Amino acid sequence: MKMKSLILAVISGVVITLLTGLLNHSPTCTRVICIVGEVYNGYPLAWVEMLAGASWFVRPLRLAADIVAWTIGVVVIMFGVSKARNKYAPSGHDSSSNTDFHV
Repeated sequence: MKMKSLILAVISGVVITLLTGLLNHSPTCTRVICIVGEVYNGYPLAWVEMLAGASWFVRPLRLAADIVAWTIGVVVIMFGVSKARNKYAPSGHDSSSNTDFHV
């Protein structure tokens, strides 16, 4: 993987993580406990939380884990697109120099 692609994957992972911080990921109340006003944002891990009207709190380890997870997801997608591009490229044509996707 080229350095440019890796940088793009990391930037994409950071952007996706920050966008998921807008998604509410609050747990449902159970019979045992329910804190009124608890809000958790972020996906797959809730890395932003606010409990009962307090200020927002960011969990840095969960944030870093989300960035890593989304970056790996972007790398997998980029790898799949690259393989598909090479598989379906016309014979005798170097697809690495062309940015068009040929099917």
